[in-house]
Amino acid sequence: MVFGWLFGERKKQESGVDVGALVAQADEATNAREVSKGEALCREILKVAADNADAWSMLGVNLIRRGIGDAEMRTEAVIAWMRALALRPGDARAADHLRAEIQFPDELVPRLVSRLSDGSQAGDDAAAVLAQIGEKARQPLQVVTRTPGPAAERARALLANLP
Repeated sequence: MVFGWLFGERKKQESGVDVGALVAQADEATNAREVSKGEALCREILKVAADNADAWSMLGVNLIRRGIGDAEMRTEAVIAWMRALALRPGDARAADHLRAEIQFPDELVPRLVSRLSDGSQAGDDAAAVLAQIGEKARQPLQVVTRTPGPAAERARALLANLP
């Protein structure tokens, strides 16, 4: 706990923002189902502390709540939970949310595949989600391998690792 406090203090000193206080506010808003406020607070946290797993996890929850039935919101949410898991492996809440959403991947897969060409962390996270989806992503990934560019390379790498 001391390390968390020290790290939080360092982040506060570097950015002038009290990340711990913002996380507490985001948690409160998320738990109260104040979706817009929770999402805004999470995005504010991530501007100064992109490595905050709690903010990524809560962002995913708020995105799902805001966009129930919206495939693009679902895609953003699963990418947020994947980022939370990359930052804090074993995070049970993020893992549970991610697992629930990828049970029905039909509308997620095309959107995730389209993000493979994104050279940012979101592209890497989309690739990681596709790897978890597995076999249901095979055919769209095979289509991408026939196009030029970085998405094709990522698709080939993913296909090589699918069972």
